[in-house]
Amino acid sequence: MTHAALHVLESDDFLTRFGVTSNARAMHAALQRSEEVENVRDALYQGQIDEQTLRDFVSGLLESFRVGELLPFDVTLAAVAVAVESRPTPFADEFLSQLSRLKRREFPIAIRVARECRRIHSQLTGDVTRIGHMQFEDGTLTQWEQAHTFVEEDCQEQRADFVYGA
Repeated sequence: MTHAALHVLESDDFLTRFGVTSNARAMHAALQRSEEVENVRDALYQGQIDEQTLRDFVSGLLESFRVGELLPFDVTLAAVAVAVESRPTPFADEFLSQLSRLKRREFPIAIRVARECRRIHSQLTGDVTRIGHMQFEDGTLTQWEQAHTFVEEDCQEQRADFVYGA
């Protein structure tokens, strides 16, 4: 079952309010400040929405994809990108990477907003999903392992540095 905060991102009201500019930075800033995206972000941090639910939601949006036609939920995909940009998880990294690398005319806003989100995501998380440490023996590399980080565990429970509710 999809969370109500995600359903709002599909509503005509939301799409009309945010579908008025083609400037990716302006769209990113507007989405970042929006109550709807903040509600999704809060639900993610509180565990009310998990990443599988997000995957299913995005898959549902992409069912309306038609080659040569603008995706009706282009702005919704952009909103999801903004909602996950500060999450130091493999899902956020994967979603932002894949969306930002697309070269499709059907996703004009989502792709460009995802590029901005990916830039911010990299700055905030330090590409935590790619961090590793090298072990050397006699000056030669013997092993590469993904490093354990406290940030990865942060998304598994409520964040201590985040104020919930208003």
